[in-house]
Amino acid sequence: MPTRSLRALSTMLLAASIVATAGCAQSTPQARPASAAPTSKKPSDPAQMICAEEAQKDIATAIGVEPSQPVTPNWSGNVYSCRYVYPSGVIVLSVKELADTAAATAYFNARERESTGHTSLQDLGEAAFSTRDSSVVTRKDNLVLDVDVHAMPQSFGRPDRPRDFGAYAIASAILKCWIGVH
Repeated sequence: MPTRSLRALSTMLLAASIVATAGCAQSTPQARPASAAPTSKKPSDPAQMICAEEAQKDIATAIGVEPSQPVTPNWSGNVYSCRYVYPSGVIVLSVKELADTAAATAYFNARERESTGHTSLQDLGEAAFSTRDSSVVTRKDNLVLDVDVHAMPQSFGRPDRPRDFGAYAIASAILKCWIGVH
């Protein structure tokens, strides 16, 4: 990423983290321990945060645009996901819940190996990378978050920013919500 882009990303992330921290402070769900096996009946509280009203507000503030359709969650195969539909495209957030941190690390590492042209990211969860299409995948405890922006234009939001900024800001906002609950 060029130096100019990194400076702009740092500025945007600072603003996004302030907003995300403020919005998440209102949520106090209790999460299950990271070592517990995931259940197919109900996603964990941290996983559910990606589609929650607080997250929707934080994401809208971070990228400057609200979804044009309601955000509807889906739970299938230990993956909790939702689509954020905008006039210019779609962002899909998903969280894969694994049995423990070791399983999450193995899953994350396999995803990273399979992703050609990926870039490792610093200071985002316990490990993170961006894909060639600017999506972001990050790991925290037994959860792997995927912020899929491939169906968005190369730049979007208000102000207009490259989609890799949006993906990083969204991942950062979700991770800030997870602090203290997982």
